[in-house]
Amino acid sequence: MHKTIIKILALFILGLFALSVSGCSRGVIARVNGEKILKNEFYEKLERFGAPQAPLNAGQAMMVKMIQDKLILQFAAEKGVPATDQQVDARFDRMRKQAGANFQAQLQQQSMTPEDLKEALRVAQAQINVRTKDVQVSGMKR
Repeated sequence: MHKTIIKILALFILGLFALSVSGCSRGVIARVNGEKILKNEFYEKLERFGAPQAPLNAGQAMMVKMIQDKLILQFAAEKGVPATDQQVDARFDRMRKQAGANFQAQLQQQSMTPEDLKEALRVAQAQINVRTKDVQVSGMKR
């Protein structure tokens, strides 16, 4: 069942990518439920990060990742549990404290800016928020 959902999602994403190519001339290369992915945003990420490990070419892999990120953020918002600035900032501050003086060097090694890291943390936090939305742990105070 889980594999079937993943396959359907992958086909949907690839279909979105194929359909979105027609918007390239105006600077919009994809729309995810009305949200635009701009050509310059796509090329900037592709240039800086390369492609995630995937059996697709670099451009397709990056587009799939960008679409997935937008879908995750939209889904969390739809469920009423988007990642808040406070959650993202708290995770960012913890990571910065853990890395200490090496924080900037670690970001540079990953070709990331602090804003890139916060964007990735926002997507990760949105996933956590969705997965834990209705989870209650007995004996824990909120």
